[in-house]
Amino acid sequence: MTPAADPGSLSVTIASALAQDRLENGEAIILTVRPSGWLILLMSWPLLVGVAAVAAVSLAARQYMAYDVDNRMVVLICLAVGAMRLTIACCQWQGRMYILTDRRVMRIKGVFHEDCYQCPLKKIRQVHLSSTLPERIVSVASLMFERIDEKPVPDADWVCLTNPEEVLQAVEDALRRAK
Repeated sequence: MTPAADPGSLSVTIASALAQDRLENGEAIILTVRPSGWLILLMSWPLLVGVAAVAAVSLAARQYMAYDVDNRMVVLICLAVGAMRLTIACCQWQGRMYILTDRRVMRIKGVFHEDCYQCPLKKIRQVHLSSTLPERIVSVASLMFERIDEKPVPDADWVCLTNPEEVLQAVEDALRRAK
């Protein structure tokens, strides 16, 4: 894994430029990563399954129970809701970036309003990988940060990482150097 990922990628170049704006004097970026594209489906699957269930029940109600339901309208509404959720998830994925510097970890997210969580490396007690069943199925994992002085901040975690072991190793190396 390279320090800032593939420099040929336009999105990584833009992400690195955004990260440079947040650096303090003398601070160096060790790693910038984005979540896997699987984040879009992992965030959306509960609603998509619900929408599919509503469409299936509507089709079954008309066919087997003789209810007068306009199936085309129900299916169109379900498709519109599913497409809207996927569009929102794409925007949320695009607006998320994780940055590791020689002094701190940062999580930047937001579509219309940017939210930046940052924590000095010296205040991190432990870092570990965690993955839910859907994450294991698509071979991604999340990096969980345990702070020394506070309760866990779930919103600070780096979710849906493609190469989680490599990212964990980079963060642990930075933690050792910072302490």
